[in-house]
Order: sequence, then structure tokens, then C-alpha cells
Amino acid sequence: MKYEIISHPNGHQLPIVLDDEGMPEPLYNEYLLSRDRQKANTLKRNASELVVIARWVENQKIDLVEKFVKGTLKEAELRGSLIPWLKRNHRKGVKVHNIYVAPEVFNQRLIALRAFLGWVYDEKVVGMSYSSEAFVALTHSMERVSRIIDDSYIKKPPLKSVKNLGLTLDQANDLLDCVDPNNPLAYGRDPAIKHRNYVIVLLLLSTGMRPGELLSLRVEDVKTGAIPAIHMQIREPDPNDPRKDKPSVKRNARIIPIMDRNLAYQLDKYIVDTRDDLEEKSKLAGDYLILSSNGEPLTLKSLGNFFRIIRDKNKDKLPSHLSPKAMRHTFSTYILKELRSSGLDEDEARLSLAILRGDSNLDSQDDYTKQFYEDSTRNSMLSYQKRIMREEVSW
Repeated sequence: MKYEIISHPNGHQLPIVLDDEGMPEPLYNEYLLSRDRQKANTLKRNASELVVIARWVENQKIDLVEKFVKGTLKEAELRGSLIPWLKRNHRKGVKVHNIYVAPEVFNQRLIALRAFLGWVYDEKVVGMSYSSEAFVALTHSMERVSRIIDDSYIKKPPLKSVKNLGLTLDQANDLLDCVDPNNPLAYGRDPAIKHRNYVIVLLLLSTGMRPGELLSLRVEDVKTGAIPAIHMQIREPDPNDPRKDKPSVKRNARIIPIMDRNLAYQLDKYIVDTRDDLEEKSKLAGDYLILSSNGEPLTLKSLGNFFRIIRDKNKDKLPSHLSPKAMRHTFSTYILKELRSSGLDEDEARLSLAILRGDSNLDSQDDYTKQFYEDSTRNSMLSYQKRIMREEVSW
């Protein structure tokens, strides 16, 4: 059991669930088609969750839908078999991995199970009389299964130390030095690639945009004027985008002001000069902002490889967790500190950060809030302990 991504001529990408012989699984695919208005990444995640459920059904040799509809799906099958199955890591081809998935992944699988069975319920009751025994049995089954799923969620764990996934300011400066086009050791085949790499790092560090958002930007999204800005827009999938894994704006559209003169200058220089040098190498006409060495839109894989290469080439300066997403963590951590320093309370700072990051859910800011309090706690402890200690030591 697996899923594959089908790219349609209109640019949309839809996953399809296949059995072990490569044949489509009609029921699961009908459910995915009912959710075709969701973002491509959401549908991919849904497909991966359905595959885990489908493998359990195949392993148990039962008809999940039939038992659910008739109300004969036993509590022991759910609590004693399916739910433990959803907790396990079912990845194949990996020599060493965790036995269990993270609590967030398990909870998401439960949500997927409930959503799928809820869809089955809606599809079946359409043809039933509300006074029929079949309707009563199915309704009771839906209520019972929903209650068991609700009881199985892993509640939010207690507050723990938050791992800082971003960079310190010194590490951020070291990174900029490593990719500075004027640095003879900067990675890149030619001056155009070196300058593009520099602009990539500047944009990710300065704006906190997601990697997919960066690679979905068009030249027209960069606005010049008294206050230069980047307009992050949500667009329909581009049928002319040659990339298999098409990047997109994940959640909210927004306007990101470019306040720093150096960033505005480097971005303008890239668009006017550097990008033209790269575009000349491609036979495809396009208006994506960030291009590869062959003039085509840069892929997410290539962006990840770039950060891996500069991390490996500069192990003495750069942290092992350096990645495109680490740039967003760095932005979020320090912007939150600035917002709190400006006098905003916690809720106001979280809301402001969510707007800047393009998030819909304020809970997404919790890790940075925890990091802020943890850093503040350390600084307060250090100040307190220095004050009560009267003797200095040499180490």
C-alpha cells in the first residue's frame, strides 16, 4: 500500500492511493477527491495517513467500512489494535528509526481516521431512512468510535526545555560571511550563483518566509518605491512550473516590508542584473524570482542541498542544524524578543508575530514564546547568582 502524486495539466497535484499491485484503491481515493480544495501538501499528508490506516485494514483482513456501518467494529479492535498501530512508525527502508511516531503525528492520524469515517457516515446516511435500523446502528457506531478516538488523543505534554532551532546572531553573521559574494571561498560556480545564494540567505533571515514561499515568489511580487516590500500572494497552481514538488504559499498572504537598505539594494541588483544572467541559460520563459544555475525555477531539494553544502564546508562556524527552516526560526525568535521589548504583552506579541509569519494559528508561536521565557529565566538566574556570589573564580 502506497500513494503517488499525479500532476494534472492544469497544474494541480493530487495524490492517489495504490494497493501492492499498483491498482487504485477506490474508496480512499474518493475521499481524497472530496477534499481536492485543500492545499497539495495537506492532501499528501492525508494520503500518507490513509495509507497507514489501509495497511492496518489489510493486515487485519477485515472490511473496515462494512463493520463501521453495521456497528460491529469492536472497541477491542480500536483500542487494542488500530490505535496502537497508529502510534507506530511504519517507515520502510530505514535501518535505524524510532519505534513510535511523535505525539503530534499520532494525533494527526487520529484526526485523519475520524475525518475519513465521518465522510463515510455522510455518504451512507444519504440513502437511509432516519427511522431505519441501519441509520440507528450507523449513528451509534459513529458516536462510539468518535468517543474512543477522542479518549485516545495524547494531551499536550508538560512544558519542557525548548530546543532552539534557530541561529544565534553570531552564527547568522557567520552564515552571511560564508555566502558573501565578495568572499573568495563562497560556494557557487560563478558570480551570478554566488550572488543568488547571498540573496536567498538574506531573504530567509530577514523576512522569516517559508522555503516554499521563497521559491514561489515571482519578480512582480517585489515592489519598489518609498518603502520596498514583498507581496506574498496565494495563487492557483502553475501548469507551466516544471518542478515536480511545486512550492506554494502555505497559509496567509501578506505584505513584508523591506526596511533595510542593503537588503533592498541586493534584491534590486539581483533582479536587474543577476537574474537576467541566470535566465539566459534557460529555454523556458518564466517569471519566478529565484532561479537555478540552468535558469529554471529552483527546487526545494536544491535549496536544501545548498544549505547542506555550506554547512558541511563550514563546520567550524555553522551549526549542524542549519537549514532553510532554521532561518525562519531565527527570524521568529528575535522578532518576538523585539516585540516584547517594545512593550507588547504576550498575546499582542504572539498575534504580531503570527501576522509577520503568515500563520493562521496563534499556537504556532508557542515554541518561540517558550524560548523567550527560557532565555529570560537563564539571564535572570545568572544575574541573581552573580549578585549573591562575593568571590570570583578563575574558571
